[in-house]
Amino acid sequence: MSAAVNPANHPLGLVVGNDACRASAVATLVRRGFCCDETRDPYQAMLRLCRLGADFACVVLSLNGLYREELPMIAAIKTHLPHLEIWLSHTDGRQAALAEAIRLGADGLLAEDGLHRLGRGGSVTEEKPATIPPAAPIAPAAAAPLANEPVLSTEELQALLEELTPAPVAARWR
Repeated sequence: MSAAVNPANHPLGLVVGNDACRASAVATLVRRGFCCDETRDPYQAMLRLCRLGADFACVVLSLNGLYREELPMIAAIKTHLPHLEIWLSHTDGRQAALAEAIRLGADGLLAEDGLHRLGRGGSVTEEKPATIPPAAPIAPAAAAPLANEPVLSTEELQALLEELTPAPVAARWR
């Protein structure tokens, strides 16, 4: 975990993106009272969510670090972990990816000035404080057993995501 706050008192967020993008998103979430976990790889993020999804309150996806083919992970998260809120960051110049992410179920935008919830039809509403219920604390010893568990390969995880994605979405990108 990268945030220097007590996870027992703060909701947990997962930030996905390259190093620079993660740093700014983590800083914004920490200012809003979150404890953050982070990864560069969206497939690694899905693996963490499959294992510990109930512990997380939100996921921040940097559109700067995702390929368009990886956006269906939003629908997969919403289907299997509906309690998670999905926030998008680094959306400038990525209008097509932003529109697709909204269509797949993203909840809002994360900017330096905070969280902006998306209204119906993808319009940004007034900024509201995060209304995410606090996540259950993660026991310090829980991370140690996870390090020894076998990890899915990128191909296995990608195949799993393709199974969870509705066929019409996948067909449009081919």
